[in-house]
Amino acid sequence: MNKFDEILNNLKKLNPEEEGKRVISKNLSWFEKANRGQMLEGKTKDNTEITPSYLNDPFFKSPETAAKYARWKQNITPNPKRRFETPNLIINGYFHASVQAIAQSNGLKFDTIVSLGRKITRKFKNVLGLTNTNIALFNKEFIKPSIKQHIKNTLKI
Repeated sequence: MNKFDEILNNLKKLNPEEEGKRVISKNLSWFEKANRGQMLEGKTKDNTEITPSYLNDPFFKSPETAAKYARWKQNITPNPKRRFETPNLIINGYFHASVQAIAQSNGLKFDTIVSLGRKITRKFKNVLGLTNTNIALFNKEFIKPSIKQHIKNTLKI
């Protein structure tokens, strides 16, 4: 086999999509940690604030009760990236720990494995998933280097 045929043969072996899926499956804990970090900052996957805010949540019977709770939450889980009245959906970590990233054939899915988590995600929309910033970070730190190495290894260059 001549060098050109060898290169063509190796090109046929390239499968960046499968390599990407492999990298995603190998790094599910990274996705879970990134999602928890977003929630601690009070952010949804759309990079908007988690709503309803404490001050607009019908759970609280008065604005004073809501403000008192918001101050308490700011005290126990301070985060300069989260506004005082924005939920971060953590008290003891039960819900945050229940969030799972699940690799699927067409990408990635986030879910919670507890009934409390399902109640939370019904009330607070779009909290499961990653912001575009975190997706770009994952691509830069994991996908691009892995695909580059896959190409080098497959083409033997």
